[in-house]
Amino acid sequence: MNEGKNRGLQVMIPEGSQKDVTKSWTSFMKKYGAKTFKMKRLDDYASTEVNMPSISSAPFTAYTIFNNTPEGVYLNVFMDLGTSYLNSALNTEKSAVAKTVIATFAKDVFIAALNKEVKDNGKKLDKLNMEQSSLENLNAQYHQNIESAKALIEQREAAIETNVVSQNVKKQEIVKQKDILQTIKAKLGKY
Repeated sequence: MNEGKNRGLQVMIPEGSQKDVTKSWTSFMKKYGAKTFKMKRLDDYASTEVNMPSISSAPFTAYTIFNNTPEGVYLNVFMDLGTSYLNSALNTEKSAVAKTVIATFAKDVFIAALNKEVKDNGKKLDKLNMEQSSLENLNAQYHQNIESAKALIEQREAAIETNVVSQNVKKQEIVKQKDILQTIKAKLGKY
């Protein structure tokens, strides 16, 4: 923290990203009339003019550090009450209230992260179901095409058999016609 070593509160927010937790913290602080901003050249955030009567009768500043880890985000909050920083040794009741507020915030962010994950995975599932349905429809079309092709093959095989018979009949007609033509030519050749 930029203000030196002070006591603060720390909570782990599993499943959260630093970006989402920071955004949620900014919105959360707005509920208490505070403006949150990133401090220049530091990783700290400051929320000024925080109005939490259960912790302090006067507005105070809360410094926050977000540490991203593989398990989630550690949220470290240091509450500058003006005369001192909030700590459990000096302010037992106010520290308990602050712990409850921070724990509630962490729980809400965790639930929101899980709900977002449920929503995102639900969309993925819907997409996969649509793709599966499309594949099933294609499969049905393929089977229908195969059945149509089989029927066409049967028709063509029957047509081939009919054609072979028709060719044989034509060949016989051609032979007869050749005989007739030879007979006529032979008569013509006598004259």
